[in-house]
Amino acid sequence: MFVKRINKDVFSWSPALNGIAIGRSLVALAQISILLFTNPENLFPKTISSDAGPQCGSPASKISAYCIFGDAIPLLWINILLIFFLIIILVGYRPRVTGILHFWVSVSISSAIVLPDGGDAVAQIVTLLLIPICIADDRKWQWKIPKCHSSSFIKGVSWAFHWGIKIQISYIYLNSAIAKIGVPSWSEGSAVYYVMRGEMFGANVFLSPIVYWLTDFAVVSLVLTWGTIILELLLGVLLLIPTRSSAQCAVFIGWSLHTAIIVFMGLFSFGFIMLGALLIANARNFDPVLFWIDFSSKLSSFKRNVKMKISNDFKTDLKQEAL
Repeated sequence: MFVKRINKDVFSWSPALNGIAIGRSLVALAQISILLFTNPENLFPKTISSDAGPQCGSPASKISAYCIFGDAIPLLWINILLIFFLIIILVGYRPRVTGILHFWVSVSISSAIVLPDGGDAVAQIVTLLLIPICIADDRKWQWKIPKCHSSSFIKGVSWAFHWGIKIQISYIYLNSAIAKIGVPSWSEGSAVYYVMRGEMFGANVFLSPIVYWLTDFAVVSLVLTWGTIILELLLGVLLLIPTRSSAQCAVFIGWSLHTAIIVFMGLFSFGFIMLGALLIANARNFDPVLFWIDFSSKLSSFKRNVKMKISNDFKTDLKQEAL
């Protein structure tokens, strides 16, 4: 029974999904923002334990663009080269080729920069697990409808690696939530108060006055602190449930959480990497394009109904006045 269900799931699986395409583009967009808007000197500053420049001591960094080229090419030109590759990935050209390229770019960024924000490591893992999925996608552009199906073996491998992404992202959220419970400031409900006032990751400077004012209320800080833990636990569980409703809930919760982080804390690159990872992990049961089409249709229908109701009420009022 279980084996038959897996065989059926693999047979109906396709790597050519809108969620994977848009998710890859969002991750690439986040990485472009890191390289484009961050001065190379700030990506590779001098610290107590290391000199200024790319970190080339780890095994993974040996294949990093920054360590391969070394001092032969200025850091700015390496950034421009990586941005060029990321733009190709962003527009969705040749997933079979750019899937491998995306992992190399992610390793180049994650392993060589001095002060990663967590999103870089997630991008590295996700792009690694995406390689078999991208290899199974033989389209020239990831936005086109696939014309043929991959072999059963390739489909099976890409299906398994997609489940690997789901499990990995689920683990990230569950581990984050459980780890927070063991930290006194989180368990007592005051963590958000201190996080928003932190020197490294604090509130967005434009919104800090209202954020500080709101989190001064103990009940607000408590709700936001435990709300974050509960949402992360929910995300971790929902990602492992292979149904359409669970995928929709996971995307809605995850996008709400990370959009709030982007807006109120300004963690753009981290937020967009996680938004992309969520779309990729839920791609099988959630199509963002179809969702947007359905949402737009329902919104248009709602607007028409409201206009008709207002018009009918106006006509009724006119008739009553005439009588």
